[in-house]
Amino acid sequence: MRLVVGMIIQETNSFSSVSTSIQSFKDVMFLEGDEIPLKLKRTNTEVAGFMDRVCKEKCDSVYTLATSASSSGPVQREALDFLLSRLLNQLEKAGIIDGVYLICHGSMLVDKIPDGTGHILQVVREKIGLNIPIVVSLDLHA
Repeated sequence: MRLVVGMIIQETNSFSSVSTSIQSFKDVMFLEGDEIPLKLKRTNTEVAGFMDRVCKEKCDSVYTLATSASSSGPVQREALDFLLSRLLNQLEKAGIIDGVYLICHGSMLVDKIPDGTGHILQVVREKIGLNIPIVVSLDLHA
């Protein structure tokens, strides 16, 4: 089984006037491809939990993007577009896949997009089609 893993996390505080930029993500965490399992193995993260389970199941994992920003105001549209382009680029390189695991917070607002997480899911769904399952983990209160 070939599974794709991606992570885009940001919790929006709609009262904050400080928008979340690409640099906001790069300042906290911005990993791509093979550096994801190298840096996140044995950490207290969803990615590490997935890796532990995948190793036991002997699945082939393709790591795309793992990025996170601190809680702040809405994400700038160009920042989300940049992150999605990086994730989709890695997804295209993955070839034939059996499923996608996305790690999100679930309360992301983006300029002119009221549901940033929903937008991420929609874009990935459009890319992979209707027949490949997508599993998403969200923060409990989101």
